[in-house]
Amino acid sequence: MTTTSKPIRQGPYRHQVSWFDGTRSIITQSATKPMAALALALALAACDTPSKPRVEPASTWEIGPVIRGKNYSVAMPLTPAAHDDGVSFDFGPGQSPHYVTQAAQPLTGKHLIRLRFRTEGSPIIGSKCGSGTATVYLEKRGNDWAHDGGRWWATFSSVTLGEPGAYEIVAPLDGPWTSVSTMTATASPAEFQAAKDTASRIGFTLGNCEGFGHGITTSTGTARVVVTYFGVE
Repeated sequence: MTTTSKPIRQGPYRHQVSWFDGTRSIITQSATKPMAALALALALAACDTPSKPRVEPASTWEIGPVIRGKNYSVAMPLTPAAHDDGVSFDFGPGQSPHYVTQAAQPLTGKHLIRLRFRTEGSPIIGSKCGSGTATVYLEKRGNDWAHDGGRWWATFSSVTLGEPGAYEIVAPLDGPWTSVSTMTATASPAEFQAAKDTASRIGFTLGNCEGFGHGITTSTGTARVVVTYFGVE
């Protein structure tokens, strides 16, 4: 599920293995050995089976942002919990997750960031107003939470949250990303390239009508977000 949203000004915070050469000769040589041939066939089939969606361990994620010792997510644990399908976090009235990020390597030469997740339990709303949203995010090394160009959002691929459901966000790194204030990747390509080349954190943010990173909550009951895949491709 992918929707397009207009940028909102942000607030003050923060193998598959392929066998080519020799495959045919290996199978031919094994043809006189049925069990070996069967084992080889199964191994080759396994190589063509997509691997299970991947998420880094819960301990590598931060539910924040934490700025000068203060966590701007409200009444949330610092990290998500391990889950059979990836990582997860729960929240209800009086709680509000804002940024869900992890340390990053430079994104030079990378093509996109992909996020898959599902929501369970109570419907999700914006913590201050409007609907809840989820948006892929990257942060430049040296971001000081005061100047423009340190934080960027794939606002063009944001999704709106509500009733429980499954979502996938694909954020091409050559897309029209927007900064925390007035920059766009289209109008300020050098600044966005610098952010990609020196990326220090990546992940996603949860927002409302005030901003893409200003938090979500529920009106009643508990909701759960389960991240099933997050990767740079």
